[in-house]
Amino acid sequence: MDQTTPQIRLIVGLGNPGNEYSGTRHNVGFEVLDRLAAEWGLAWQHSKSWHALWAKGEKAILVKPTSYMNRSGEPLQAVAHF
Repeated sequence: MDQTTPQIRLIVGLGNPGNEYSGTRHNVGFEVLDRLAAEWGLAWQHSKSWHALWAKGEKAILVKPTSYMNRSGEPLQAVAHF
């Protein structure tokens, strides 16, 4: 890759699905990405093949796996292979 090719970063936020984890330390990663998405004006989309929510901006692709934290490797592997 040459120096003129822009690099898109992948930023992943880990968390657990479900209201019982909302606002807890288990979902700090989700909360950080929600703030970034809001600041950058990005909308979340659901990917069934990735089992994740994602939002694409100019600088980065944000990803929130929809699996539990201890199962996040599978969705992240699917995103990385994309």
